[in-house]
Amino acid sequence: MQIEAIQTFLVVVRLGSLSRAAEQLNVTQSTIAGRIDALEDHLRQRLVNRSKKGATPTAAGSVFLRHARQIVENWQLSQQKLILPHGLSMMFTFGCTFDLWTGLGERIYKLARGLDEGTAFQVQCGSMAAMTEALESGLADAILVPGPLSRPNISCQHIYTDRLIQASSTDRWAVKWDPGYIRISYDENFDAQHISHWPDDNIAHATIGHPDWGLRLLLQQGGSAYLPERLVCEHFACGRLFPVRSSPVFERPCYFAWRSERLADFPWIPGLLHEAEGLL
Repeated sequence: MQIEAIQTFLVVVRLGSLSRAAEQLNVTQSTIAGRIDALEDHLRQRLVNRSKKGATPTAAGSVFLRHARQIVENWQLSQQKLILPHGLSMMFTFGCTFDLWTGLGERIYKLARGLDEGTAFQVQCGSMAAMTEALESGLADAILVPGPLSRPNISCQHIYTDRLIQASSTDRWAVKWDPGYIRISYDENFDAQHISHWPDDNIAHATIGHPDWGLRLLLQQGGSAYLPERLVCEHFACGRLFPVRSSPVFERPCYFAWRSERLADFPWIPGLLHEAEGLL
């Protein structure tokens, strides 16, 4: 695998110049050109347009760019797994979707660390698709996601049900439509539940892709939003926010999935699930 050439390609595209890339990488411009040539020969595609004005990706280069970033990221993750901190024998990589980390993924991570002090831990966050791919490829040992997985050699267990409550900056009953409503993008299952209760012809003035960001915006400007109970319970208790009375509560089941063969290295996973179910 031509990791060095791929890394060079990324630097050239980012800087838009072979000469500037050579300066940053502390090599000659001919070395940069040679690496790009070798990569293009290997892929049998021209990746970079080179001229006196600079360097830009070709159509094929633009397509390859996304894959190049993923290849380098995966390579770096693999290196981290092989180079462990002093005194630690293994690396456990835990993946979690962005929306489940606060108050849920972080608690599972802390529980796991307490069960295995001789292992180094690495946390990855991303979309469900990214976390699923990481688990299937072996870049993650276990993941926390808002949906079940059915894959060969992957074990999956329901661990928690996220209750999504309409939280408001004012103490009130449910209304047909709140002009200050902030729509949080969760997933298709949430969208289906949401549409069944709220008319889709009333579009929210703001749509946010992350519940933590939605909570911050709600606290700053007021209005209402469907947020996980784990995020808003403290705000309910102190009167900063209020649960909207008679508003439906939606549920998102959360699952812990892990590579089955990793139980040999991490036999504490069943115990982790048992403790997590009792704590959560």
